[in-house]
Amino acid sequence: MEQSLFKELAALDEGASLEFKRSLSDSDKICQTICAFANTTGGLVVFGIQKQGRKPIFAGIGDTDAAQRELQNWIHNNLRPQLRYSLDTARLEGRQFVLLTIEPLPLSEICSFKHGVWRRSGSANIELSGEHLVTFLRERGMLSFEELHSPARLGDMDTGKIRNLLRARRVVPEEHEPINYRTVLESMGVAVTLDRFILKKSAPLFFAKDVSKFQPNCEVRIVRFRGGEHTLEAKDEDKRHVDTIPELLRTAFDAIIRMVGAVSAIKHGQRADIPALPAEVVREALTNAVGHRDYIDPNGILVEVYDDRLQITNPGSLLSGQTIKNFADTRRHRNPTVHRLLNDAGWGEGLYFGIKLMYRKMREGGFPDPEFQDLGGYFRVVLHTARSHRKRKPMDVVNERQAKAIAYLERHKSIRTSEYARIVEVSTVTAVKDLNELVRQGRLKKVGTYRGAHYTKS
Repeated sequence: MEQSLFKELAALDEGASLEFKRSLSDSDKICQTICAFANTTGGLVVFGIQKQGRKPIFAGIGDTDAAQRELQNWIHNNLRPQLRYSLDTARLEGRQFVLLTIEPLPLSEICSFKHGVWRRSGSANIELSGEHLVTFLRERGMLSFEELHSPARLGDMDTGKIRNLLRARRVVPEEHEPINYRTVLESMGVAVTLDRFILKKSAPLFFAKDVSKFQPNCEVRIVRFRGGEHTLEAKDEDKRHVDTIPELLRTAFDAIIRMVGAVSAIKHGQRADIPALPAEVVREALTNAVGHRDYIDPNGILVEVYDDRLQITNPGSLLSGQTIKNFADTRRHRNPTVHRLLNDAGWGEGLYFGIKLMYRKMREGGFPDPEFQDLGGYFRVVLHTARSHRKRKPMDVVNERQAKAIAYLERHKSIRTSEYARIVEVSTVTAVKDLNELVRQGRLKKVGTYRGAHYTKS
């Protein structure tokens, strides 16, 4: 690794995908870190550096060849399944260092070390067991709520709702009478015939006569507060909506739009009422919450309507491999059957396909940017209304520095953060901020992480 890049790396803090080790003296802890990186988003271990606070202490590795052989043996003999990784060396101030890059495993696999499973949380390695291990397996799609068997029977399903979804698929039910509803539900992936006909958990979510009998958490609670504070005194309205998913979306969407309301504005010299939030953005946020929520969690979705903002919070954090920075470009679904049926029912423009659209619509309408928060077990989107005093960003503004990055990519295939920082003479922090804003605008695409990270034209 080049010395300049290694210096930048050494100045970073340990985190979700970076760890420093003074030596190779504790093989168990090193293997736990490797296991945790493989089970999360991958990562880099730098050997020969110890952090004292935020200051790096450069101890170095005496024999880098022997160190690399030892690491290879540990990975081969102690970690299952076999991992993809790479080893590199660096020199600085007369000392040598070893860099081990671990690639994340596919979501269909998990890494184990000595019969234990670790994952990364911040700068810590967390051993998973019991309920936490079950949650981890669910997040990776190895345990699916949708595939669990439901106690519901065919007679508990509303044939009118099934026929409505067929019509949304451009099938005319009347042309296929008598309809074999068992076959139809099997074709939709919400039922299976083994020794008997079995409905899956996803069937009541869309077709139950009374969804509360089988999935009482298929609920959206909408609370309206006066002003901007979450207090009992400020609560104006509080209503719980429980229904099958298509009906729930329609009811909740209409209620939210009504509560958000409109504001007066001068347009073309005349006073007019305009929506306090773009309806398309509200629809996208609500569909994401319903489609991506964790249905094993007993809680429902909470919608909080304040004068200056709308907050939608759903059970279920981002899936493994997703972060706030990349989730809009990482196409993963906790509930693939729900996702497919929502598409069929006409709600498919949600489900994270419109995150960039949300930014664009908010900026076009003169609203602040939406906020996304992974709360650890819950996910929240915050939409600031026309009444908000938060700073607005103009639509797709490119500053002089960013224009140089775009011009650079007209002549080159990619650009790294360090290259951009050198070209425009800014700090690494500012360079990352500039390039990520271009990614948010859809002008650039980020490829890879850490040492391999670079930006290309979208």
